[in-house]
Amino acid sequence: MLKAYVFRLYPNDKQKQIINQIIGNSRFIYNYYLSDKIKEYKESKKSKTAYDQIKLGWRPSDIGLWRSQRFP
Repeated sequence: MLKAYVFRLYPNDKQKQIINQIIGNSRFIYNYYLSDKIKEYKESKKSKTAYDQIKLGWRPSDIGLWRSQRFP
């Protein structure tokens, strides 16, 4: 028998801001690597693997300073 639990969150305004920042960061990172993968495919007709993209690394200079914010 499978069981499921449903939880309801009631975040305050500060928590909502942090949640939205995390979601925005995740969306940005996903789109960053997706555009890199599309660009590579257009140039060489080969798709990058996830391992290739991990080796690419993360360059904060490509992102801008607003992504380097720390959460409280």
